[in-house]
Amino acid sequence: MNDHTLRVYDSILGLLSSEDNPTPLVRLTKVVPYRHTQVYAKLEWYNPFGAVKDRIAANLLDDAEKRGQITPGGKKLVEPTSGNTGLGLTMMANAKGYSVRTPLSNKIPLEKRAVLRFFGRM
Repeated sequence: MNDHTLRVYDSILGLLSSEDNPTPLVRLTKVVPYRHTQVYAKLEWYNPFGAVKDRIAANLLDDAEKRGQITPGGKKLVEPTSGNTGLGLTMMANAKGYSVRTPLSNKIPLEKRAVLRFFGRM
């Protein structure tokens, strides 16, 4: 169990938003031209790997686990995208102990290749 009041976690997966740990909101008071309007910004960079797509990746893994389709040390996962969903899935799968392979096009930038190599396998 995570203690969200301390903001100290045993795993990066503890940062996932939940009912107990909602994504923070900030009221924007200086940039709104209307006095009677409240505008909020949702701080998605608080997600484990800095993108809203982290939630999609977490839900994909959770669903596959609940249905018994994947287990750590079992099947190797393949993620053929280098977008934010692919990055989030690769990183979360790695944190959960899954083996991941990420085949990529030669057109993918070197920086994304390095991140995927670090968190998964190309």
